[in-house]
Amino acid sequence: MWLTHRTFHCTSFEQAEMILSTRISRLRALRSQERLEAVGDAFASPVYSIATEEERGCLVKLSHVARKAGRLQVALNAITSANTLVEDTQTVEVDRELAHVLWAQGEHTTAITLLDKVHHRSSKKDAMIWATLVSSQTLPSFLHLQWPLTLKLI
Repeated sequence: MWLTHRTFHCTSFEQAEMILSTRISRLRALRSQERLEAVGDAFASPVYSIATEEERGCLVKLSHVARKAGRLQVALNAITSANTLVEDTQTVEVDRELAHVLWAQGEHTTAITLLDKVHHRSSKKDAMIWATLVSSQTLPSFLHLQWPLTLKLI
């Protein structure tokens, strides 16, 4: 993901949003062009797949930057768009960012439930998800929920 991992130094959210929105727009144009050139319903050309992955990465980054700037509606819009680009169920970065956005919006129960579901379906049991669940300041108040949590402090 060479486009999304480039670091850029912005002094404001507006600058970061402009850069990421430009990248997203160019990637969408590239994907659209690939769709026009595709034969049949198979849009799985290598260029299309890479552009989709890059666009998803840019949307996740935009959501993260917006959330940190307190622009929760922009964050939610970006992560919702990124969610439409998820093709495999093992991609946890979108769900993790969605949980962070939900948490920032005060939807603590929904955020923790989402992180718990992501943790249980992840094949490698992502340590970051578990650390987020365990370090949650309000987690003890949610332990009365019906899903079983096994807290293993190592």
